[in-house]
Amino acid sequence: MDAPGNDSITLEQGERFIAGPFGCLIPRFRPNEKYVYELHFSQRFHHAGHYIGYTSNLEVRLLLHRAGKGAKLTRAVVRAGIAVELVRLWKVESCEEGHVLELSLIHISEPTRQAEI
Repeated sequence: MDAPGNDSITLEQGERFIAGPFGCLIPRFRPNEKYVYELHFSQRFHHAGHYIGYTSNLEVRLLLHRAGKGAKLTRAVVRAGIAVELVRLWKVESCEEGHVLELSLIHISEPTRQAEI
């Protein structure tokens, strides 16, 4: 189900893609597959340059973040006119595994995470 103005496009072959990092296209993800993801902000917002999250519907979650209807931080970032890009994904098998990974990544220091990008 596509909403007008979302970040998805359809290619002639019928393949479906969403906007990825640095202008790349990435395949759509099946609902109910679980991911931990990292978003990068095109410029820092106060202290923040990234956002780490968990979802079982990556495409919808990215659309919410980009529309300014996601997490509190990404809502503020979008309202400030800062672009949000998906830069990293980790597929996980369970909700519990996803939340453990999400928390461990959040607790990595910002300079360490920036160096890995």
